[in-house]
Amino acid sequence: MFSKIIKRVLASVATLFAIITVSFFMMKFAPGGPFDQEKSPPENIRKAIMAKYHLDKPLYKQYFIYLGGLAQLDLGPSFKVAHLTVNEVISEGIGPTLKLGALAMFIAVSFGLIIGLIAALNHNSWMDHLVMSTAMLGISIPNMVLAPILLLFLGIKMRLLPVSGLETASSYILPAFCLSLFFIANIARLTRGSMLEVLSSNYIRTARSKGLPTWHIVIFHCLKPTLIPVVSYLGPATAGMLAGSLVIEKIFVIPGIGRQFVDSAFARDYTMALGMILFYCTLVVFFNALVDISYMFLDPKIRK
Repeated sequence: MFSKIIKRVLASVATLFAIITVSFFMMKFAPGGPFDQEKSPPENIRKAIMAKYHLDKPLYKQYFIYLGGLAQLDLGPSFKVAHLTVNEVISEGIGPTLKLGALAMFIAVSFGLIIGLIAALNHNSWMDHLVMSTAMLGISIPNMVLAPILLLFLGIKMRLLPVSGLETASSYILPAFCLSLFFIANIARLTRGSMLEVLSSNYIRTARSKGLPTWHIVIFHCLKPTLIPVVSYLGPATAGMLAGSLVIEKIFVIPGIGRQFVDSAFARDYTMALGMILFYCTLVVFFNALVDISYMFLDPKIRK
């Protein structure tokens, strides 16, 4: 098992290296540049700026300079945010973004598992149909549509929750709930389908024939195999949640790193865009690796 974990970690590092390489050259080959403006500075100033940021060097040298900085955990200076490095910009915005994502993931997993289990244990009842219909509705409506509606009714009309900023702990509730709705629906559907499959297994019929109570069968015999497809979904769900947080941060005026990510792409702020890509991709690759490793503990056959 230890050798498999090492191989998975090495594969994650190789994936990140490939992402950075492709992203670097895509940014460089894109039209325009960080200092292209309607009113260009004098040529001598422009040359000095290009030399300061090594943009006057051949592309392969720029690439190795950037990799050298990464080896020292230095993402470089921002071309557009004055007097700040990319590390400083990320460190300022990482707190709200991670808190929002962690709370949204907690809500999604908690509600999704509970709702999915309720639907499976009441198969083909009105409760099952209600849960699945609501889940399909949650999947169909994107958060960029649902978030403004909930903001209008729960925040502005009913004044139940704050609508912008992060002044209090309650300010996280509405954006995290909006961000988690799509994933609640998917986790509920996966949990229901997986639980129904497990409940039809022979060993569950044997447990029932022995007279074991339903709660004992669900907790000690069904829950662990039911979680396997749910856990496999959490890796891609993390990627989707991070992508969705960019929209949610914009709608609820949250001072996270999502705004800097979007702005850096439009401004051709190479180092900032690459730093944001590396940050997001590192989280996604990490959670995918964590999911793969967790398989070994949920399914003993994978350990061999």
